[in-house]
Amino acid sequence: MKIEKAYNHWAGQYDTNKNKTRDLDKRATIETLSKFDFNTVVEPGSGTGKNTEWLITRAEQILCLDFSQGMLDKAAEKITSPQVKFIKTDLNRDWAVPNEFADLITCNLTLEHIKNLDFIFNQAYLKLKPDGKFFICELHPFKQYTGSKAKFDTEGGTEEL
Repeated sequence: MKIEKAYNHWAGQYDTNKNKTRDLDKRATIETLSKFDFNTVVEPGSGTGKNTEWLITRAEQILCLDFSQGMLDKAAEKITSPQVKFIKTDLNRDWAVPNEFADLITCNLTLEHIKNLDFIFNQAYLKLKPDGKFFICELHPFKQYTGSKAKFDTEGGTEEL
């Protein structure tokens, strides 16, 4: 299964299946970012909005970027605030975000799927305000070194991404 199709399929259960990595990411994000002030946020790889739900309590405007329409649709079901805009985006191409827009860019459990990290960091640099913050929360390197990958259960078995 292609990765985009897999994420579209996973969207329906992403928030409810057992996923310690997802849950730890959410907790680490809140604990870390609660120390900072921010008004404008870009969230590359926003998925179902698991972190957006908390970010909206702190920010005036959030741009959620994801390549999975299924994930964005699930997020839009949960988050109906006019302060949040969901944008279907290939992060490997120029982001539809104004330069120097964001006080915060938060990238969670996304970079493991990106081949050219230089492009991502360049886009983040362009989109951040001069004093902006770029928060990255990813899998522990040990999990990556041992070959651990994102996966979910389907009626046909376990789907590994």
